[in-house]
Amino acid sequence: MLCPQGHRLPVPDFTAQFCPTCGAALINPCPVGHDNVANARFCRDCGRSMGLPSGTPTLATVAAVPPTTAVVRPTGAASPTTGRSVGVRPAAVDPPPPLPDPNDPGAQRDRAESRDRVGRGWLIAIGAIAVAVVAVVIALVATASGHSSPSASSSAAPPVTRAPSTTMPASTTTSTTLSPEAAPQGRALTALLAQNASNRSQVGTATAAIAACGDLAGAQSTLAAAQASRQTLLGQLGQLDLSALPQSAALINALTTAWQSSASSDGSYAQWAADEQAKPCVPNDSADPSYQAALVSDGHASTAKQQFTSLWNPIATSLGLQPWPPNQL
Repeated sequence: MLCPQGHRLPVPDFTAQFCPTCGAALINPCPVGHDNVANARFCRDCGRSMGLPSGTPTLATVAAVPPTTAVVRPTGAASPTTGRSVGVRPAAVDPPPPLPDPNDPGAQRDRAESRDRVGRGWLIAIGAIAVAVVAVVIALVATASGHSSPSASSSAAPPVTRAPSTTMPASTTTSTTLSPEAAPQGRALTALLAQNASNRSQVGTATAAIAACGDLAGAQSTLAAAQASRQTLLGQLGQLDLSALPQSAALINALTTAWQSSASSDGSYAQWAADEQAKPCVPNDSADPSYQAALVSDGHASTAKQQFTSLWNPIATSLGLQPWPPNQL
């Protein structure tokens, strides 16, 4: 079905008053005033032909009325049969504006500007949220640091933890002014410590060979030599004059105990090698009595080495000499 202007109507609709495309009136009255659709040939109420007498508005004349002109139907006249008022219903509103052309450069520019405004709005909002989050984090950090900082007058210094035997113990400075004789005495003690360190590497290789049931005779010989070397070092230590060093007596006692225990340990490890040679060797034979005795001596030596390095390393640092970790003594 078409409207008077030729536009196709969506569906037959007797109640529509205007074309949804151009706004033309769709009421087509019959000769006696009954309302019909635009293209009706006979009246749906009385059956009369839609050929109207002259002087009565026809479909063509109705279509010729501009869409914006209101055609007013007389309110007093009524149909003799139905009591309906006769005439044409007025056009109450202007036709809708035409839809924008999507290919129009102006419309495309407007859409681009609209998208830009939306994008800028989102960027501003995200920036404001980021600034707020940073401010909150800074405030929380400042608050936490303020609560966790102890006052200088009420807090005590944390205790100093002694490092394990495999690391260098923490050095402490001494306020004692060293005499000129302290430097040569410190160098003599450093030379003795370096000589002992070279023997220690051989001891480690020998004990590993015993545990693996390797060269047991060679390991026994190496350990016996290491024990004799430590005894020699103990004799040399007893001849050193370390009186210019701070706490020299405690230094000598700690180092003497450490080397005596190490020498005893070397002798026990050498006996362990002899025990494994006297029977079928058992790898990692930790149940051997000589091995157990060596472990006890090692414990005593480690304790004494810790005591010595805690006294010696601050002195060595003040003299510009090498400090020693306990496991290298």
